[in-house]
Amino acid sequence: MTKAQIKAEIATIRRCEKAIYDYQQRHNEWDERVGLYQAYNILRRKRKRLGKKLKNESH
Repeated sequence: MTKAQIKAEIATIRRCEKAIYDYQQRHNEWDERVGLYQAYNILRRKRKRLGKKLKNESH
């Protein structure tokens, strides 16, 4: 993956995270929707991993 592709992927993940977070704030449903919480955590981990990859490529 190029730097631009990684940055685009991170931006997409951030938008997904925000959508999930906003939904949770409106409905307050982390408890009933365990899958939603798991998806949010998976996205965060993936974004952090891509961020590290991006950081390593820039040095």
